[in-house]
Parts: sequence; C-alpha cells; structure tokens
Amino acid sequence: MRDLLRILAKREIKTFYDAGNSYEVENNLENKFYVRTSEVSPELKDLIEEEKIINDEHLIITKKVSLDNLRASLGNLDKVFLAEIEEDL
Repeated sequence: MRDLLRILAKREIKTFYDAGNSYEVENNLENKFYVRTSEVSPELKDLIEEEKIINDEHLIITKKVSLDNLRASLGNLDKVFLAEIEEDL
C-alpha cells in the first residue's frame, strides 16, 4: 500500500478518471446456484432444479435464475448458505 501511495504521489503512473465515460450496469445475468437451508419457502420451491435432504438440511441446485430473483425468494428464511455454480456439474 505504501508503494502505491508513493507511485501516485510522484505521478509515476498517471491517474485517470473521467465521469463522461460511465456506463449503466445491469444485474440481469442468470446462473445456477447452490443453496443450503433448513427450510424451503414456496417462492424457493419454484426455483428448484434438484434437491437432496440430509439431516433436515435441504441441499438445492436452482434453475438458471438472476441473483435478484433468488434473493427475493430467500429473504424470509432464517439461515441460508448460497454459492454460485460456475460450471455444470
């Protein structure tokens, strides 16, 4: 961190920021997710592609869904573990 501050202070690397080059970002990407929870809401039930129950824990693979839609269906659950699946299993 100290080296970075020194480099910026001496202008060894030119800093660049131009507010004119800003772009809108959309969060509509969809992917499959792994969800582990002790209960399943009705909203989450609609998103399940695969489910396995082990010792009262629901291990769930979702259909392709946006994170915003998934977050809405997990909102009223107490404890949830969530991970994005980057490759098909």
